[in-house]
Amino acid sequence: GSLFWDKPFKTNAAIVSKPLIVDQTIYIGSFDGVFYGIDAETGLEKARFSEAEGWYWGGAISDGETIFVGSLNGNIYALNKVDLSLRWNLDVENSIVGSPVIVHDKLVFSSSDGRLRTVNLSDGQNMRQCKLDIKLKSNLVSNGNMIFISGDDHSIRGIIVSANGNLNEEWVHYTDNEDPVPRDFDRSC
Repeated sequence: GSLFWDKPFKTNAAIVSKPLIVDQTIYIGSFDGVFYGIDAETGLEKARFSEAEGWYWGGAISDGETIFVGSLNGNIYALNKVDLSLRWNLDVENSIVGSPVIVHDKLVFSSSDGRLRTVNLSDGQNMRQCKLDIKLKSNLVSNGNMIFISGDDHSIRGIIVSANGNLNEEWVHYTDNEDPVPRDFDRSC
């Protein structure tokens, strides 16, 4: 193949997160603490958000107008997709490693303290949370109103997100155990 851009896009540190593409703009966070908007056709920087003091590990997600991304400094940022200006942020005081998901009109994300949280997309308010008592470092995945997450205890969990943001753990499967978990297990939320 051939190079698409005249020169590579460079940051001052490594990039480990998955890029997000919305309307011909590539959004990516770096270990230099900067979140970038890059023109997909030219490879030139269109915008940047540099107010975070932590690394970006997980990928971003968008509702079409706003870019949502978590940082290892414990903040979720909601950024305007055009100029990456800050719409709102929420500090949960624990690293956000995995990528968030959108369910209903809620942003759902996890943090290193073992909590799963939902907040309003519009303002970051009306937080609901569930403490799973495990380290959560994986990306969330959603299918309809169910999210899936894995933890450091070798578990995969299915959790329902209600329209008001409440979380209800439906099931858990331990990958290091052949026996299924009974339906009446002690739910975390």
